[in-house]
Amino acid sequence: MDALKNRFPFLGEKLRVLAEILLFAAEEGKISFDDIHGEGREEILILAVEERLLIPVRTSRSLAWEDRILRLEPGEVYEMPNVVRYLVKRANETGRWEPCHAINEYLEEIGEEERESIVDFFEKVRSRVKDRIVDVEVLKEVLKEVGLRVELGKVIAELKGGGIISPHLRISIPSGIIKYEINPSLL
Repeated sequence: MDALKNRFPFLGEKLRVLAEILLFAAEEGKISFDDIHGEGREEILILAVEERLLIPVRTSRSLAWEDRILRLEPGEVYEMPNVVRYLVKRANETGRWEPCHAINEYLEEIGEEERESIVDFFEKVRSRVKDRIVDVEVLKEVLKEVGLRVELGKVIAELKGGGIISPHLRISIPSGIIKYEINPSLL
């Protein structure tokens, strides 16, 4: 709860509701609207989705976060990205919000041998993010800087699979440069 209190000091009493939602979803991988109780649950769900702690399962076109449809009604389901599951569990154990630890845990789970280098890669990318968005050119530059022996396509796939990044197609298509949203809970 301390980690959440530091991250969301404005929530006051609603912090307990957020903590319950996140702990449930961290254990189950998802949570339904029907499982959420407490004062301000709609406000808390909106915040959790904006922070990409939870992602609506319902989608309009693709699995990209920008195409997910948020509905606050019975029967709706929200999934928790893999990396956020590690983030929340660790925060519950230690009282600290540790994004790089969560990324490392996720990469270990999927058997990534270069996980320390990928965490270093992410830290360098994170320092270059503007408004939660990073383009593929920055990813290429950082990949060279870090000296990763893994192909960028594989790194992107792993980061997408963990809920660390998501394609941001609406701004990629007009610019012609592929852009990604970084999960703000990791920034």
